[in-house]
Amino acid sequence: MAGDRSDASVTAQGNRPTAVSGPGPGDTLDARFELREPLGEGTLGAAWRGYDTVGNRPVIIKLFAERFASRKTLVRRFLEHYKARLKWSHEGVARIFGVGIHEGTPWVAIEFLEGLSLRQVIDARRGEGAPFSPEEADPILEGIGRVLSWLHRDGFHGNLRPENVFLLPEKICLTDDGLMDILPPEVFARVLIKRTDAAPYCAPELLSDPESAGREADVFGLAAIAYELLSGEPPTMEGQGLQELRPEIPEAIAAVIQRGMADAPERRYPTTNTFLLNYARALGDEEKIRILEAVVEAEAAEEAERTLAEARKQSQADQQATSEPPAGSSPDDTSAAEDHVAHLFVDEDVPDDLPSSAIAESHEVQAAVEEPGESTDILEPTPAIAQTSPGRGPLVAVLVVVLAGIVGAGVWWFQGRRSATDTASVAAKSSAAKAASEPVESAATRKLRGIVAQAITDAEQSRADLVKLWPEVVKEKRFTDADGLLGDARKAAHQAEYDTALELARLATTEFRLLATEREAQLEAEAEARKASAEAAAKKASAAPPKKAAAAAPKKQVKKSCPDGMVDIPAGAFFAGSPSDDLLRDPTERGLEKMKTGRYCIDRYEYPNRKGARPKTSVSLAQARALCEKAGKRLCTELEWERACKGPKNDPYPYGKVWDPNVCNTETATGEDRALAPVGAFEGCASPYGVYDMSGNVLEWTSTPFEQNRTLMIAKGGSFKRPDYAARCAYRYTAPAGTKDAEIGFRCCSDL
Repeated sequence: MAGDRSDASVTAQGNRPTAVSGPGPGDTLDARFELREPLGEGTLGAAWRGYDTVGNRPVIIKLFAERFASRKTLVRRFLEHYKARLKWSHEGVARIFGVGIHEGTPWVAIEFLEGLSLRQVIDARRGEGAPFSPEEADPILEGIGRVLSWLHRDGFHGNLRPENVFLLPEKICLTDDGLMDILPPEVFARVLIKRTDAAPYCAPELLSDPESAGREADVFGLAAIAYELLSGEPPTMEGQGLQELRPEIPEAIAAVIQRGMADAPERRYPTTNTFLLNYARALGDEEKIRILEAVVEAEAAEEAERTLAEARKQSQADQQATSEPPAGSSPDDTSAAEDHVAHLFVDEDVPDDLPSSAIAESHEVQAAVEEPGESTDILEPTPAIAQTSPGRGPLVAVLVVVLAGIVGAGVWWFQGRRSATDTASVAAKSSAAKAASEPVESAATRKLRGIVAQAITDAEQSRADLVKLWPEVVKEKRFTDADGLLGDARKAAHQAEYDTALELARLATTEFRLLATEREAQLEAEAEARKASAEAAAKKASAAPPKKAAAAAPKKQVKKSCPDGMVDIPAGAFFAGSPSDDLLRDPTERGLEKMKTGRYCIDRYEYPNRKGARPKTSVSLAQARALCEKAGKRLCTELEWERACKGPKNDPYPYGKVWDPNVCNTETATGEDRALAPVGAFEGCASPYGVYDMSGNVLEWTSTPFEQNRTLMIAKGGSFKRPDYAARCAYRYTAPAGTKDAEIGFRCCSDL
């Protein structure tokens, strides 16, 4: 078992790291994170094994080195970087649980990763004299590449090496990314120069001109890791060839790695996926070649749109700066952008020594660039595409998957291969040379738009079929939910958010068909019941005894109702918690389990349960309980609260299956905090039962203790400054019962 110790060389047991003063063993940071054991020194400072007393989990705590902590600018950059990371949610990046300053020392609490670092695995194989084969290295490289592709949307890693790669049973995770966001370029370069263990994986530009470095530096790092996996030794400054160490490695594989480690960034592959594509070609893996070609094409199309959009923006700025454009130029001159776009599309050549099948396929790609034509076969995206963080481009229509691989002394399988249809040839070069005023649309985009249109048509047909079966269905709330999905799909398609539109349309189709199936079964059951009733009546009439005097009618029972301002939740079952494969799942959440509740009432709004009132916050659990009891009610249990949030369909959010930052009072789509709002201010933030503000605004105390640490109590619902994962119905926030916080309020329940 190993944690995020990626950048720390272990010190002697009990020795405290000397580079940092301030916090020490036994100290508690932010009344939550305990420092327990020093692990060593890293790039930014000391690493400690720690414990999160609120989340009830081990963590790694990093303390900013004293030489950096004395500089206010670096402290600000440290805090800004890790506070932004608090909102990240990707399985391939170590999560951040807390960040702050303790006794003048900046600190960050990071997810403890229960796995082996790639350095440990490589060293173990080296000790056995058994470096990886190209096939064994493939899933590891692809797993790293998958995470890098996600990071490259807004930046790059810049510190990629085996110590910062962790192999877990079901995923690969990267750590220590974004150091250039904290350290100025010249400081970052000096730190790298001093770290001899980083040199073999460090792209030359990171040392000579770090300000110019970009994602090509990660291509170098990935290729350097591939070199060590296959050779058993890290790359050398002398540039010793891979085949000199292992002559049995195919020349095609060696050539791909050599190009990935080219000194000049422009001579390397432009993206990590392009590197992986050529590696797959060298292996002759036809299925992966088809998948990665579609990935690279989608990346290129997205980059083309972004580049031309920037060119148009710059052109408009230039026009505003001068009344007359320079002689010989046009207002929408985008030649530089077009040259860059053309490079993205054609810079996928393969080494001369590739297998003949791969060379033939490469020639077909080049022909497609020289003679553009309409493509009819493209990879059909899956609904899983929509599981992305805010800001992802609309054209990313395919997934990079981690394939099966063997690491360490045993066999580790990374299952993730998904079947895909045939992909189209690379988009024509001429499409990138369109006028700046025209949008760039690749063959992948055109095909995806068609798939989305068909999905919406299917949903509309399913709706029409349902209406035929159930003329009164428009009165049903569940129908309205499905219709809302269809409307959202049309809106997303109009805005060219094709991946989201596709998922919503398919969800709508499923909902309509489920309703139709239920209605058909209901009609059949009603028909059978009428038939049985008629037969029973006829049989009874034929053998009926003489009529007796009518018995007195039983006294009608009056059904109890909830008090004004409360919602009646019927007795029944629901699925509490979250599934283990939920990417947004927090470790403290209950596992998915079918649970039952009796009938109960719950306040429609947060306390004081008056629409437009300010929620009561900064109350302890005892104070919240007392206020409920004063009103003749009680605090809700966790199960009662969660059932009222999920509704009859067990959706992850009170309003549906997909997070929408504009429906409830949570953080914004750009990750900015909102302010506390009056209860009921967000009209759309209601569960199917009609209970408001169960996602965002304020966390709400429940009467349920946390089963792993019964000194902590569970609060639900997220708040005005929390992201998507914390706004889910299943999310749990745990805190001591005496906690008074501006984010924590409550609502009441009562029995019937």
